[in-house]
Amino acid sequence: MTNAEDFSDADLRAAYARVPDAESPSTAHLEELRRELLSRTVQISDRTKFADEKPSVSKSWRRLSWLSMATVVAVCVIAFLVSNPDQNGAITSFRQVLFETGRHPWVHGQTRVEFEANVHEFETWFSPSERLAAMRSPQLIQHTDFSTGRQVTFDRNSQQLTQGMANPHSEDFGRALILAILHDGDLQGAMPFHRVSDLRKLEVLEDGVRLLRYQFQVAWRSNAAVGWETTVWVDVESQLIRSWEERHSNGTTVLTRFDYPADGPRDVHALGVPQEVMIRE
Repeated sequence: MTNAEDFSDADLRAAYARVPDAESPSTAHLEELRRELLSRTVQISDRTKFADEKPSVSKSWRRLSWLSMATVVAVCVIAFLVSNPDQNGAITSFRQVLFETGRHPWVHGQTRVEFEANVHEFETWFSPSERLAAMRSPQLIQHTDFSTGRQVTFDRNSQQLTQGMANPHSEDFGRALILAILHDGDLQGAMPFHRVSDLRKLEVLEDGVRLLRYQFQVAWRSNAAVGWETTVWVDVESQLIRSWEERHSNGTTVLTRFDYPADGPRDVHALGVPQEVMIRE
């Protein structure tokens, strides 16, 4: 912008010359025009300084900027917590429980399956460190070595012993804990053909004992109406799982109660299969 003082008499006369039929202004008229320009012009004392100088920010504006930034961060954190299923630390806590459970040499489960008037009971064993699993029911005996991928099954009715590939999903009633430990607490990864809901956690007091209750729902991807609700009870002091219960949409209830022995079955013969029975290829 040009200062009003910079206009010479010649400039002002030339301006008048651009106006048709304008009379040549007198010196007094030019002085009056200059005063009028001065009254309407912003004075700039140092153009160079203005061009190089960075705009100043007041302290109050800085405080407002920091406040605005903090507000944005807070909103982002809140949005993350709302959308994050682990907002109350349930997933982290549950994985810690599985870690503590997996530190024991053996995990033993007594499972009871109820459907209408039918009741079935069987046992399961699992050694997280040796990656060995076993199951014994009235119908069959099974021993699995996940480290070698070998699974041996004894059919009590046919008295035949067969060998196949390790499958943690076979006879999965009572073996959900094994799946969870093998997948490091990734419940969705343990059940890829199902949809697993958010994990919920609640601490309760039962007969003077502090317990943690974890719950989640599981449904088939192909049919959301078919599935079950899982409830896991954990002793707060020991961080060990007491029981794992599943209530299925068809009315079946599966309840497994756990204990933690020092040793467990290392082959099918330790589960009661006669030594003379040979594997049938």
